[in-house]
Amino acid sequence: MNRTGLLAVLLLTAALFLIMMLLPDEQAAEPIHTPWSVTLSERGNSQLLGITLDESTLLQAQQQWRASPKITLFMPKESPAKVEAYFERVTLGGIRASIVAEITVPETELTTLIDQGARISTQGDGSRKITLDGTGVGIVEQSIITSLTYLPKANLSPAVIKQRFGTPTETFRIEEDKIEHWIYPQIGLDLVFSEETKEVLQYVPPSRFERLLAPLRKRANAQPLQPPA
Repeated sequence: MNRTGLLAVLLLTAALFLIMMLLPDEQAAEPIHTPWSVTLSERGNSQLLGITLDESTLLQAQQQWRASPKITLFMPKESPAKVEAYFERVTLGGIRASIVAEITVPETELTTLIDQGARISTQGDGSRKITLDGTGVGIVEQSIITSLTYLPKANLSPAVIKQRFGTPTETFRIEEDKIEHWIYPQIGLDLVFSEETKEVLQYVPPSRFERLLAPLRKRANAQPLQPPA
């Protein structure tokens, strides 16, 4: 190959390398499993953070998030028992957060969970809080996640929220609690802004979203606001 041919090959190689460097990296452009990456499954349930509400088990969430939660059974005096799994630190899509997963456990298994409780404490209102261990943990791990509460470590400003989620369908402000709710029923999200704490993102399947909103609308001081501009 003569000098002219060699120079042409080198120039072509350099040009191809430059083009490849300038091409957008689709994976780097938008991290997956961020709190605003929410889709719906074929059954109409919210898919987010690598799991599907009302379909994925706690064990699947643990494997997806590579974290182990603290599992607690709450037994209020005048309402049904509920099981929560608290993940203190999870990093997904480059965002650090704590996550609380509410679990549906068959009624027939509740007695076993109580018997397998590692520690039982009675609260001031008479309700009981039972930290689970042993067989109880195994039962809960195979049970379905029904809702998620996402607690980001960093503040998410209204501008960032609006950019990522879009304009909410409606908002509610509860003056006595100094909080404002941004409502996204299409993905089952109630996003809570507080003047005193960081934001809280509550996800439920869209089919049960009205059940989440009902207590909010009944609050005497809950005033519906116009969607933010």
